Amino acid sequence: MNKILDNALNSENLPNLLIYPKHGEKIFYESFTKLSKITNNQVIKSGEISYTKTNYYYEFNLKGIINRNINSLIDIIKEIIISKDFYSLINTKIILLKNFNRIKLSLQNILRVIIEKYRETTVFICFTDKYNSIIEPLRSRFLCLRFTDNTKKE
Repeated sequence: MNKILDNALNSENLPNLLIYPKHGEKIFYESFTKLSKITNNQVIKSGEISYTKTNYYYEFNLKGIINRNINSLIDIIKEIIISKDFYSLINTKIILLKNFNRIKLSLQNILRVIIEKYRETTVFICFTDKYNSIIEPLRSRFLCLRFTDNTKKE
């Protein structure tokens, strides 16, 4: 499975990724840090929403997203992805969404539209514990990677 992930990350047209279950997140970060030199790691707080910005990606933890701050999250994401970044090391922006299974269906539908509209400028990588908690129209827009727990087999 790591070979598929590495091929996807090395691809010129990096696909949107849906990675599950939780330990897949660790495997992704290991593969991603091998491929890129991540610097400028800074935490940005905008109202109730805080996120991490590096030279390669923006990382949002969706664990604390509730109804009253959905619009703030969407506004921040739109502000990030509205234009293409010609000065970065890679030609697309990468947004990591952790704990994706925690968000409501209404936010998933909003994100589905954003993912479709801004595919040219942005790649979304989502991490979830529960694959079935993601709506089907959204799952169809991702390369879904399931990382099994090898400790049980081996």
